[in-house]
Amino acid sequence: MTTPPTSGDEPINIRWDDLEADSVEQRVRELREAREVPLVRAVGTPTADAATDLGSLLRGSVANLGIAGLLGALVTWILMEFGLRPDAASNWYGDSVTTGNVLATLTFVAGLGLILVAWDGIQARSWRKTQSLVVKALPVLALGGLVGGFITDKVYQSMIEDISSDATREASQAFDAAEAQRIFLDYMESHMHLPRGIAFALVGITVGAALGAASKSSKRAVNAIIGGLAGGFIGGYLFDYVGSAGGSGWMARLVATLITGVLIGVAMGLVETARREHWLEIVTGGMAGKQFILYHQDTVVGAGADCHVTLIKDPQIAPRQVSLRSTGAGLALNNLQPGQPVTVNGQPVHQHTLADGDLVQLGATVLRYRQRGDNAPVSSQIHG
Repeated sequence: MTTPPTSGDEPINIRWDDLEADSVEQRVRELREAREVPLVRAVGTPTADAATDLGSLLRGSVANLGIAGLLGALVTWILMEFGLRPDAASNWYGDSVTTGNVLATLTFVAGLGLILVAWDGIQARSWRKTQSLVVKALPVLALGGLVGGFITDKVYQSMIEDISSDATREASQAFDAAEAQRIFLDYMESHMHLPRGIAFALVGITVGAALGAASKSSKRAVNAIIGGLAGGFIGGYLFDYVGSAGGSGWMARLVATLITGVLIGVAMGLVETARREHWLEIVTGGMAGKQFILYHQDTVVGAGADCHVTLIKDPQIAPRQVSLRSTGAGLALNNLQPGQPVTVNGQPVHQHTLADGDLVQLGATVLRYRQRGDNAPVSSQIHG
């Protein structure tokens, strides 16, 4: 074909052979690919090396539960401010100190616990999974909050009585009433950190037990209880320091509550990371960078909400794609969907025992299996 000439230009002749050239077809393919929405997000080249750097730690349970703890603390603060109304002239529940302590403990357990328990379902963007986790944990949260509240009240009031007696004895040596009052208040303020630490440690223990109940794993329950106890004690011990540094009122309580929630979540994540035995790292795919610690003897991986490991953002993964059984030699993989291939280190498999560092591909998602221990089997190519 010939294009019409323009003023001052020579005619341009384009033949069909020119349009059918390989370079033109290549350019058309590149333009089409550029318009497509990528379904896979690659993060580097998959290798068998362990991800042990700080970035890996921050992508794992530590950052994951730290964020959940932050959001849970925000919910807790909202419930405290609008439910218990600490700045009100009178308490709607009466003047009972025990009732106040029990309600405060229940509020912390509910706010932190519900978010931490539901976090796996929230991240999987599955209302069904979130609901299932919360339902499993509710009895532990309710009973633990009540029992923990009464224990906290007994311990708290007993320790306060002892501290108050010591403060009175110190104040009795003052020269006048004003000096005595100052000594008494200073002594009380400086000795309230331990009781608060113990109180928040009980909150952390209850939340940790609920997390284990939701996942139906005694291992995770132990990890979460240890982390909740440590994080809760540190957060409670620092609560007054943080609050007094920020003045008084709702802002001081907000900052102190947020820090406490983050400490509980981070402590749980640190314990989980330190005690993990088997875990999966997503190397390539829409959820690249996320890690899943495997707690169960039999773990189901797939896109379904009922799976222990729910992989979203990959339409090529079946609702129940593979099962992973923990064995002494590693992790035995079984493909639950023969019509949808699964590969290990690039080789199609139906059943295979995974070794440390093996790369498993489901759909467009690549996962790296990690196993704790210096004597873990080394990844190798599949033969036969």
